[in-house]
Amino acid sequence: MKMTRLALLLLSLTLPLSGCQVLSGLLGDLGLELLGVTPSEDYRDTGKITFNLLPIDDEEDPFTAGVLRQGLASAGLGVQLKNEDGSTTDCTFIDERELEGSPYNAVMLLIDDSGSMEDSDPTTQRAEAASRLASIILEQAPDSVLSLSDFGVGTSGDYQTIRQISDFSGDPDLIKDNVNQIMAVGGTPLWDALAESIQATSDEAKARQDASNKISEMKRYVIVLSDGEDTESWTHSPESVIRLAKERDTIIHAVGLASASASCPYAEPSTETIKLLQRVAQESGGYYASAAEPAELEALYQHIALSMTGGYNASDFDCIPDEDTQDRTFISGQPLEGSVILGESINLPWRTLVP
Repeated sequence: MKMTRLALLLLSLTLPLSGCQVLSGLLGDLGLELLGVTPSEDYRDTGKITFNLLPIDDEEDPFTAGVLRQGLASAGLGVQLKNEDGSTTDCTFIDERELEGSPYNAVMLLIDDSGSMEDSDPTTQRAEAASRLASIILEQAPDSVLSLSDFGVGTSGDYQTIRQISDFSGDPDLIKDNVNQIMAVGGTPLWDALAESIQATSDEAKARQDASNKISEMKRYVIVLSDGEDTESWTHSPESVIRLAKERDTIIHAVGLASASASCPYAEPSTETIKLLQRVAQESGGYYASAAEPAELEALYQHIALSMTGGYNASDFDCIPDEDTQDRTFISGQPLEGSVILGESINLPWRTLVP
């Protein structure tokens, strides 16, 4: 019987050097997507940066859990930091973790529809990105449910901050048919909207768990997209959002656009907003991702969806410049950039900011 590529991958994890060689060769035929890059808050002292990575095959299906957990380090994953003089420094590998996906997910897609989005996303590409994410999650994990909500426009039902555009459902067309309601008007009650979304998502997940003999645990996510700092929250702060997310066992993946993007070289970054989004995401068990421009949102949301259903890899590296540049002064908001390297064919550019 012919051994499948997946079987070879799993077999290679049980082998010593030869297994690593097999794995390295197989990884050369596969792809790697960069979900997000987050420097630790004490980066200037430790040099620690976390790279959230999604290994995918030709059909953009994630690897199995075992490969995600062990495969990248075994295959020689590397990270380079670009120095001010144009040279590069090899970052030192610290650790890697597997973050598992789930077949049962309750997901709130929370969209910033404040007035500034008219400039940040003038053609409303965030709408198509949200629709695409819903389709992929329900294709990969059909027992999941999703809701689409926004903030800045107004409220609906019993909500105080968010407008629920489509209720929790396992029908991807419900989101697809309603994304045309996304617009740009009003302020940015980011933290209040996040808190209300966490509560709604966890309540929905609990209700479905209690009513089902099939679902023992439904994973809870809020995927929030924003382009700038909070301007209108009266009740919640980043600290209270983190506490609530932990209490309600809800993961936040935060996506920054325009001034909230750490990867955009064209906009003046809001370093404090980026740092807060990174912190809220990371401390809730999620990650921060950024889009340099709206055209990147659809592919980014597609990869976020795959990471939620199939899992992903989080790898920590020490990225302090080499001895010749140790006297370099790191200023908050200063760009850091380089490459993630795997094998001979994968070289992914990355960019973030000193927190």
